[in-house]
Amino acid sequence: MITNRPVVVFTDDTASPEGAALLQETCDVRILPGAYPSEAVLIAACRDANAIFARLGDVTKGVIDAAPNLSIISRHGIGVDSVDLDAATKRGVIVTTTGTANADAVAEYTTGLLLALACSIPRADREMREG
Repeated sequence: MITNRPVVVFTDDTASPEGAALLQETCDVRILPGAYPSEAVLIAACRDANAIFARLGDVTKGVIDAAPNLSIISRHGIGVDSVDLDAATKRGVIVTTTGTANADAVAEYTTGLLLALACSIPRADREMREG
């Protein structure tokens, strides 16, 4: 497709629909169905991509090499282990994360799990359900 609008590829359909809608105002947005797309699927979807919004799935050297217009890979999360950083760096592609945006939620969840285990809540729940 020939377009003057930037092409943004979401690697899966689990991201916020509101976020995608905001991007659609100025970009051609491509949202891949399901989760954890194969490298072949990503390569086909990203050939003309300017940006990849990666939540699930691996952005490999093959994907990066197949996308000559790619300038940014934005990871929805804190880790970059699913992005080939060497390939991105060699191509001059910026890789970003959400930083500590979800740190409070993760800390609260972890504390809740610790309390549940300390108070034997999972065992009590199981025993109650078993009669």
